[in-house]
Amino acid sequence: MRSRASLIELDSTDALVEEFEKICLDQYECLLDRKIARYNRLVDKIIIILDELKLRSERQRLLPLLSHKNRQVRYQAAMATLLVAPARAKEALERLSKSHEFPQAADASIALDKLADGSFVPS
Repeated sequence: MRSRASLIELDSTDALVEEFEKICLDQYECLLDRKIARYNRLVDKIIIILDELKLRSERQRLLPLLSHKNRQVRYQAAMATLLVAPARAKEALERLSKSHEFPQAADASIALDKLADGSFVPS
């Protein structure tokens, strides 16, 4: 049986974007339910999707998610698009940071601070 990582290469870009959104929504639920181990496993899945989108030069396809109604989706989309659309991604992080929707507001604020001081460089 092939791994999910190898099967993902067969998925369309639209399917990858939909899966990214779904995983982010699952992460949101994990945060509410304090299921941190599951949340961390979902991070691994997001990394696999982002790696595939990067290989395809398609990370910009996540940009519509910057205006998603769910704050976890917006946060993850902003982090994922910092390299391909830095101004839009930073703007989304700034809005989230000012929203007081925690913990994503805090994560966004930390990301902006690290971008500003150069300790985080998008890749």
